[in-house]
Amino acid sequence: MRAQAPLAMAVFALGSYAAKQMEEATVLAMYTSVVLVFPLGAIGQRKELARRLMEAKRKGESEDRTWPPTMVGQIFLAAAVMVAVYCVWLAP
Repeated sequence: MRAQAPLAMAVFALGSYAAKQMEEATVLAMYTSVVLVFPLGAIGQRKELARRLMEAKRKGESEDRTWPPTMVGQIFLAAAVMVAVYCVWLAP
């Protein structure tokens, strides 16, 4: 299911482009930002995330809250940088 996220975002981006008459650069920036924010936020966090997932699995706990706080911070930082880039260079 997660592998279909880029396809779903592409459909949403094309729908926004057609329905709202958005510019191509704006739609592409939105699509790229949403698709890349999580991988960019996860860079360097693989070992800690894997450790926390294995620990939760071993304890029989839910894996929903296993993201390290540093990973969450990186995701927000990546999103903030992308929004700033959009506001500076692409906003009308």
